[in-house]
Amino acid sequence: MDPNFANVYNNAVVNLVGIVDQVTGNYNRTKTGSVLPQGAFVDRHFRSWEYDWYLQDVWHLKSNLTVTAGLRYAILEPPYETTGTQAAPNLSLSNFVNERAKAMAQGTSFAPAFSFDLSGQANGKKPYWPYDYKNFGPRLAIAYSPKGSGGLWKALFGGAGKSSIRAGFGIVYDHFGEALINTFDQNGTFGLSTSISNPASIQTVDAEPATLDSTTFQLPAPTESCSLLPLPEDFLPLRPLACSATRCNRFRGDWMTIFGRPIPNCWTWQ
Repeated sequence: MDPNFANVYNNAVVNLVGIVDQVTGNYNRTKTGSVLPQGAFVDRHFRSWEYDWYLQDVWHLKSNLTVTAGLRYAILEPPYETTGTQAAPNLSLSNFVNERAKAMAQGTSFAPAFSFDLSGQANGKKPYWPYDYKNFGPRLAIAYSPKGSGGLWKALFGGAGKSSIRAGFGIVYDHFGEALINTFDQNGTFGLSTSISNPASIQTVDAEPATLDSTTFQLPAPTESCSLLPLPEDFLPLRPLACSATRCNRFRGDWMTIFGRPIPNCWTWQ
């Protein structure tokens, strides 16, 4: 065939046959570094224990005024992988970002080498982030029924016991970590998962396969061992960058106010 028509020929063959020219092999390791056989399932089971306590009391200050106060306390264990297939970088991500910010202000770069090591409670090591023991969530609510004995107040509130004003406030904490664990579960453990593709521009149109099986491509095999460095003593693994070392659980304050009273024809307005 004339070399000048090589591209036209190649494109026609690719469109007709459906040639497979590149394949990626995904390899996973056990926590000891051994490569799992092709097609083997990665055994991952994540767990997190959460404990909540709640105390509440009610004060009837007047016949038409009630105050309710409560306090919720929660201990949320950082999730962990129960078989120990869990790894984390050997540096503090918070320190990493802070040092990069300092270097940026000085016009320099900060790019230290780092690696991963086993982590988590199942390995007897630190969790993804520290426990937070300050998850106190106070609650406060009032219920008030204006008397509205006459005039404008009676027209507005409908008389004694006809209307109510309710208000409440509380601090609630987010059960942090589930979305992050889903990402780790789907994408594999850092340092224990590898993706390898066959080299590009090696196969030719006449030699590339149109079908695919486990022996079609000779993919480079991953090494049988992996180098994981020990964690430093002050390591705070995967700590959220916006959290301090003593507080990681996000919280917010919720409040609500409701006014209600009956209106004619058995309707209620709120």
